[in-house]
Amino acid sequence: MGVFAAEHAAEGDFVGEEVGEPISSKETDARGRSYDAKGISIFYSITTNVTLDAARLSNRMKFINHSIKRANLEPKLLNVCGFIRVGLFALHALAVGEEFFFDYGYKIPGWDE
Repeated sequence: MGVFAAEHAAEGDFVGEEVGEPISSKETDARGRSYDAKGISIFYSITTNVTLDAARLSNRMKFINHSIKRANLEPKLLNVCGFIRVGLFALHALAVGEEFFFDYGYKIPGWDE
């Protein structure tokens, strides 16, 4: 699975928002064990105490794949009316049909494509 550009985007353009249910670090640990057993995990860390869980509340952006070398989106934390939101912005011009990637920030040997 993946997410692909439906229209052209210029460098710096907003292309979407990473959405999820905001949960505490304690709840993240509990759900993480359950998700690991199922072989899924769709978390995005906002702060040390708050994580977005895209398993229950999400949009299609949860299907963006990880890549360090091919990353063409950059996530940025935004303050919108006092709420922290995760915006995804184009690192360079994007063509119609181009697959979206961003660096998940994981440091796993061999998982840096």
